[in-house]
Amino acid sequence: MTSVSLCTYCSGMTNTDLAAKAKAWQGEPWNEVEILSGKVMKASAGKKKTILFGKCMYQANKDNSEIQEMIAIKGCPPKPEKVREALQKAGIDVDASIFENIDLLPGKFLKRYAGKPKFDESFFKIN
Repeated sequence: MTSVSLCTYCSGMTNTDLAAKAKAWQGEPWNEVEILSGKVMKASAGKKKTILFGKCMYQANKDNSEIQEMIAIKGCPPKPEKVREALQKAGIDVDASIFENIDLLPGKFLKRYAGKPKFDESFFKIN
């Protein structure tokens, strides 16, 4: 879903989006769902559902005739609950608590490094 044309505002939300999809993944493909982000991606023919992530992607594809079922997440950046609703509408059963506790997500990644010799928590504090 990521694009080199992704702006700063949507990039923050894509971290949450990716974490939610990773947790929801059960090893089977979701039923022909594509998720587009950034400013230049175009919908693919033959996909059953197309999620347009953010205002720019919606504007770029709102009239695209290749889209069978459009699930637009408008906003710059999109609101977390709208991202969750769109993923669930597409059949991706994401955990709502990830979006409800979005501010806690970065801390979950720190657990990987805590207690390791080269990890120094002072590198991650604002003075």
